Amino acid sequence: MIFLAVVSFFYVRGIHMEIAEGEVLDQEITKYEESIKPFLDIALGADAFAIYDTEKGEFVYKRNAEAPMPLASLAKIMSAIVIMENTPEDHVFTISKEALSVLGDNKLLVDERWGRDELLKFTLVESSNDAVYEMASEVGSLIDPNTADPRAVFVSKMNDKARELKLRSLEFNNESGLDMTTEVSGAYGSARDVTKLFAYALEKFPEVFAPTTKSSPVFNSLDASHTAKNTNPIVESINGITASKTGFTNISGGNLSVAIKALNGENLVMTVLGSTFDDRFTDISTLSEVVNKSN
Repeated sequence: MIFLAVVSFFYVRGIHMEIAEGEVLDQEITKYEESIKPFLDIALGADAFAIYDTEKGEFVYKRNAEAPMPLASLAKIMSAIVIMENTPEDHVFTISKEALSVLGDNKLLVDERWGRDELLKFTLVESSNDAVYEMASEVGSLIDPNTADPRAVFVSKMNDKARELKLRSLEFNNESGLDMTTEVSGAYGSARDVTKLFAYALEKFPEVFAPTTKSSPVFNSLDASHTAKNTNPIVESINGITASKTGFTNISGGNLSVAIKALNGENLVMTVLGSTFDDRFTDISTLSEVVNKSN
C-alpha cells in the first residue's frame, strides 16, 4: 500500500509538471508568434534579411538568412576588423599610384599620407576601393614582411577571422568585395553571418564606424582635407541609426547593413541582401519602422 501510494504521488506529480511545462511552452509559442507577426506580410526587394538583437544575442527575425550570397562592399566590414587588429594605432598609410587605379574615384592623392583610423573611417563612409586596396597592401606586408603578395596575405587573414568567429558562410576573394569576373563575386556570405559580423565589428571598434551615420563627414589626412559622401543617402533619416555599410555590384545587387537603437532601447543590427540599388534603402527603412512599431 505504501508503495502504491508513493507511485501514485509521483505519477500525479509528473502529470502536474507536464501540464505546467505544456502551459509554459504554449505561452512561449504565443509570445514568439506575436513577435514575428509584424514581419510575415512585409514586402521587400531583398532576397534575404536578418535582424539581430546584440544584447540578447539572438535573431529577432530572419528570412532566407542562411543562404550564401554575393556581398559586394559589405566585405569591407571584415577588412576593417583585420586592419584594426593587425595595424599599430600610429601607422601612417601612404596612397600609392597603384591603389588609385582601382575602380572608383574618391579624390585621394598620390603619396597622400593618412593616419590609420582616419583613413579607415573615410573608407567606410565612401566605401573607397582605392583606400582599402592600399590598406590591404600595407597591412599584408605588416602581417608577413617576406611576402611577395601582401594583398593575398590580407585576404587570407580575412578568411581566418571568419573561421575564428565561426561564421562559416563567409568567403573572401578580395578586400573590397568588387566582382572578380562577371560571374565571381569578391565575397560571399549569408545575411545571418554578415549581421553577426557587423555586430562583432561594432562591439570591438564602434569609433571607426561612428562617422557612417553622417551624410557628409569631413576627414583630414596629414596632407589634405576631404569631405566624404556617404554611400547611404538616407542614413540620417533612419531613426536611431548607429552605423551603416552599403554594398552594390552587378552580381550582388543591392546590399545594406545598419545598426539602430530601437525606440524601446534594444540595440539591433539588420542586413538585407540581394535587393536593388535603390530598394535596399527602402527595405531597411521598412524593417526599421516595423521594429519600432512592434515595440
